[in-house]
Amino acid sequence: TRDGTPVALPHGATAVDFAYAADAETAGAAVGMLVNGMRKPMENKVVHGQVVQLVTGPALYPPDSWLTTARTGQAKAHIQQALARRDAEDASARGRAELVGALAEHGADLLDLEADGTAFSLCRRLGYTDLDGLYRALAVAEVTMDTVLGRLLPSSDQADQV
Repeated sequence: TRDGTPVALPHGATAVDFAYAADAETAGAAVGMLVNGMRKPMENKVVHGQVVQLVTGPALYPPDSWLTTARTGQAKAHIQQALARRDAEDASARGRAELVGALAEHGADLLDLEADGTAFSLCRRLGYTDLDGLYRALAVAEVTMDTVLGRLLPSSDQADQV
């Protein structure tokens, strides 16, 4: 921990487990560790009595490989949550990009539809709490592009396809 308090870990625990036990907030940004002053990878096992210091970087999310590296339920749960957030954000960005392209083909700009509240009104009418939810739904084909275009552009020929 930051104040030097020992961290109890089960036998076979790795630096990934240590990172989440010591500080779950910054663990996902860990890129390595110092064990007794020597740089080691996060997959390295830690043992009782070692002095471990995390090396953090700009990473926002842990790598997928940490799920198999982690030995404790706490670390695995945090990693699964972080990876789910990452995947949701990626899907939202993909869905938004697809919508931007589709709207551009009809001469419309998503930024304008977001700014005037039209996009948000649609997302609420379709049952999503926020625009990211709507964009994620587009990316995973939970809602079709034709449905969204038909409701965003009711005066276009897309309205007949809804």
